[in-house]
Amino acid sequence: LFDPPEVPIVVLANKRDLDDIVEISKLRQVLDTAKLNHCLIYETIAITGVNVKRAFVYAARQAVLNHYKKLSGKSMESP
Repeated sequence: LFDPPEVPIVVLANKRDLDDIVEISKLRQVLDTAKLNHCLIYETIAITGVNVKRAFVYAARQAVLNHYKKLSGKSMESP
């Protein structure tokens, strides 16, 4: 469909330790409907830090990788 954006979109589904939560499949459906298929969803519990750091590290690494790929592609296209 579409290429992933240069800046990654990461959704943090917080409070996953509570009983009354939105299912990840529902979140995915909403994101897909909005044509945000490239979003990664991390289930997090902010109070304990579960997956919070992991989500930010992923986003930062992916942003650097995407930027590097973009720069590499431009330099290869230039004469």
